[in-house]
Amino acid sequence: MDTSSLSFNYSRLDTQSVETAIIPRFGLANAVCSFFMLGLHDSYLVTDGPHRYILRLYRNDWRSFADIQFELELLTHIRQHGGRVAAPMYTTDHAFTVAVTCPEGVRYAALFPFARGAAVGNSITPVQAQRLGETIALIHRGTETFSSRHDRQSLDLDFLLDASIPMLQEFLRHDQYQELLAIQTDLHNLIPALPQQWPETCYCSGDINLSNFHIDDDGITVFDFDQCGRGWRAFDIAKFYSSILQLENSRDIRAAFRRGYCAISPLSTNEIRAIPYLVCVAIIWVMSIQVRNRDLWGIKRLDAGYWDRKMRLLAKSLSSASECEDETGGGIR
Repeated sequence: MDTSSLSFNYSRLDTQSVETAIIPRFGLANAVCSFFMLGLHDSYLVTDGPHRYILRLYRNDWRSFADIQFELELLTHIRQHGGRVAAPMYTTDHAFTVAVTCPEGVRYAALFPFARGAAVGNSITPVQAQRLGETIALIHRGTETFSSRHDRQSLDLDFLLDASIPMLQEFLRHDQYQELLAIQTDLHNLIPALPQQWPETCYCSGDINLSNFHIDDDGITVFDFDQCGRGWRAFDIAKFYSSILQLENSRDIRAAFRRGYCAISPLSTNEIRAIPYLVCVAIIWVMSIQVRNRDLWGIKRLDAGYWDRKMRLLAKSLSSASECEDETGGGIR
C-alpha cells in the first residue's frame, strides 16, 4: 500500500530510539528508558544509575515550539527564584529541547528531574494540603519578574470559558447546551472583577491537582506546567479545588490549602468570592480539553453518561458557590 498520501496526527517513538538518539543529547550516556504514560504528551521514565528523570515528547498538534519554550523558561525562572518545581534540564548545547522528526512533523523533547518524594493519591490530608497551599503561593510569587519573548495563551475567561463552550455543543443534548449557555451568562455576572496586575494576576500552572506534585520530608515539588499561562491566581486555586470535588473531606482540604496559601500571600475578598465560581469555569475548561483531544484519547468515554455526570457536577458546583463564598477563615485582606 502506498502511504505517501496518508497523514498522521500521532506516533509514538520507541524506547530504544529515545535511549540512543535523544537521551545522550542531555549528557546521559548510559541511561535506560521505559515508556511511562500517555497524557497530553508522551512521557518516558529515564534511569541513569541512582538518578531518575522524565522525558516528555510534546505533541505538535497540542503545543507549538513557542508554547513549549514559554513553559520551560517559566519553570526555570520559578526554580531560580526559590519555587519548588521540576525545572527542565539543559542539553549539551545548552538548549531546553531536542527536535525530533516524526511522521506527523517535528516534535520537541524535554528532560526533567523526577520529582522527589511520592504522589499522595486520593488520600491527601489537611496538613499536606496546607503545605501545598504554601508551595503554590511561593511559586506564584516567584513569577513576579518573569518575562518571555515567546507568546502563550492567557488563562482568561475568553479562553477558559467562552472559547470552550462552543466545542461542547455537538456532544450535549439541546437542553444541556441551553443550560450551559445560561451558566456561562451567570458566571460572567457573578465572578467579581479582579485586577489584571500583580499579585492577583500572575503566571499560573493551570493544572494543580493531586497527580502533579510529589511530597517528601523536605516539602512539595510541583511539576507539569503544560497548561500554564498568565492569569488570575484565584483560577489556579480554583483549578485545584475542582480536582478534589469528589473527596469526602474536600471542604477540609480547601480550607487547609487556603490557610497555607494565605500564610504566604493573603487573598483579597473579591478573590475569595471569585474562587467557587472559577471552579465552574475549570470544570467547563476540562470538558473542552477532553473534546479537543478526542483524536488521541478516543470518544468511547464521551458518552451520554459522561456528559450527564459533568452537567450535574457543574450545576451542583454553581448552586453551592454561595456556600463556598461564605466559608470563613484567615488570610483575607
